[in-house]
Amino acid sequence: MREAQGVKWYKGDIHYHEIKQAPVAETIPMLQARGYDFVILEYKDMEPVEMIPPQGSLTRAGFLVIHGSEQAFRSRAEKWAHLSIAPNHIPFPDTETDHWHLPDGFDKIGERIPRALIRINHPADRRWTIDDIRDAVARGARMFELNPEGQERFDFVLPLWDQVLGQGMLLYGALSTDIHHISQMGRCGWVEVRAERLEQWAILEAMRAGELVAVEEGCEARVAEVSRGSGDAGSEYRVACDGAAEVRFIGQGGRLVATVSPVNGVARYRIRGDELYVRAEIEDAAGRKVYTQPVMVGTR
Repeated sequence: MREAQGVKWYKGDIHYHEIKQAPVAETIPMLQARGYDFVILEYKDMEPVEMIPPQGSLTRAGFLVIHGSEQAFRSRAEKWAHLSIAPNHIPFPDTETDHWHLPDGFDKIGERIPRALIRINHPADRRWTIDDIRDAVARGARMFELNPEGQERFDFVLPLWDQVLGQGMLLYGALSTDIHHISQMGRCGWVEVRAERLEQWAILEAMRAGELVAVEEGCEARVAEVSRGSGDAGSEYRVACDGAAEVRFIGQGGRLVATVSPVNGVARYRIRGDELYVRAEIEDAAGRKVYTQPVMVGTR
């Protein structure tokens, strides 16, 4: 947790599973030692309900556990497309969901968990088409996991994210461990969420508003503030950060619109109005990155 002008940055893993080698109650001290402040603990529909700890039972002083679920619904191509739903203490049972397609699943999510934070999980596995993503965004999905397919570093799904943004679909990017084995702790990256306090409602509302950055594992750059501006021509996208070698501002199609060397830890970009969207990539001296969230340009 870091202070930032009246609010705080909280480090979290938003795609964390209970693993057989070590129950989450035993891994929380490991997460705290790595500087984490919270996790979204995702259960799946094949896991027995009796193994799921009661809501709130894992949260402790200085560490928040948000119960969520990872749910699979059928895509247009009849593949199992995975969504994260938070909060959601008990997953939808597969006896109900086996025949649901994504629109059905979103209808049921809305009935069961109003204002759920919904994330498209691991689109790198190619189960998600652009049309599926469009359906998801239209029905309330707000986040998009940037994790690569497999364990390769750097091979994140940025081209697909840029394609989605370029078609006017606003999704906020995230990195996570998606841990399934204790040896995977620390892979890919994490998020840092700018929120009023370390409570479930504050963390989820901040993510819903895009008040987060995605940090690649090992990156030394640390964001103090991101001001995305209004998206109107002439407005400013501003990033304040420590440990950044350079900041790249990205527009339509992943096109580089500006490379800025921070001055006194601050990088600025003046929006022209033809970019469709602008996001930033903050790179440290070793080439590891922090990904900030997009602002849509000229849509009002």
